[in-house]
Amino acid sequence: MDKVSHLAFSDESYTDARYRSIASVTLPIDIYGEVTAALTNIIIRSGLIEFKWNKLRQARERLAAIQLIDVIMELVSEKKLRIDVLIWDIEDSRHKVKGRDDCANLQRMHYHLFRDIFLKRWPTGSCWAIHPDENSEMNWDSMVECLDYAGFEFNSQTVFNESGTFMDLFKYLFRVHDISEVSSEKQPLCQIADLFAGMAAFSYSSFKSYNRWHYLKAGQIVIRSIDGAMAIVENKFANSEEERFVVIEYFDRLCKKYKMQVGLITTKGFRSYNQTKPFNFWFYEPQQQDDKAPVRDH
Repeated sequence: MDKVSHLAFSDESYTDARYRSIASVTLPIDIYGEVTAALTNIIIRSGLIEFKWNKLRQARERLAAIQLIDVIMELVSEKKLRIDVLIWDIEDSRHKVKGRDDCANLQRMHYHLFRDIFLKRWPTGSCWAIHPDENSEMNWDSMVECLDYAGFEFNSQTVFNESGTFMDLFKYLFRVHDISEVSSEKQPLCQIADLFAGMAAFSYSSFKSYNRWHYLKAGQIVIRSIDGAMAIVENKFANSEEERFVVIEYFDRLCKKYKMQVGLITTKGFRSYNQTKPFNFWFYEPQQQDDKAPVRDH
């Protein structure tokens, strides 16, 4: 295999919340040094050891997030880097199944995301190194059982035997030279993946609150019906909510400025209208009636 030409860093927002996501940051290896230096400088100057979306509760983290977004938007607008985020709803028809195997489902979501990135978003012949966050819920070493191989002439017996792994599959299908987990604390591009994975999932799970905050901030009165009577909605939000709402609003404004074709209000969460754009928020929907999440063996 040729030497590595491109890098992928990934992290996920994988909690007990209804909406879950995986984000991947991909870029050519030759700009890796300058990008990580710029991001590291922001994190250090912000007084942070590591940026984490779930720790964004006050002004310091909010300002750091905005500065990181500024750097990423500049790189994305110059088509030097991509951010792809896959979001799914565990209450939809695919996922609301008895005995759902979340670990196996997470594998499939990684497969769908990386298949799209490696085969459609970067030049054919790119050779990859994948660096997921070491604290990911993803088990890269577990057995492959029933992934969607559509579009590939693939015979599992000729590629790996009964001890074959999900990692082996990725290496074979997508010209992946290496898959190695990294510490997000030491890797700012994993922190960027965490930022966009967290922001994407949060934009769906907290959309109603964000939309109310957005209208109230603009000076508009929000009214709702309570037992048939109309009442003005009070402006009450947790500090952490408001700090995150500011980041979401800022990013939404930048997407419009740079014509990234990313929806928020009309889509009730971040979603791309054009997946070829370098910011791609992909909301996974069941592909057919039989598209169901894997279930645990009993």
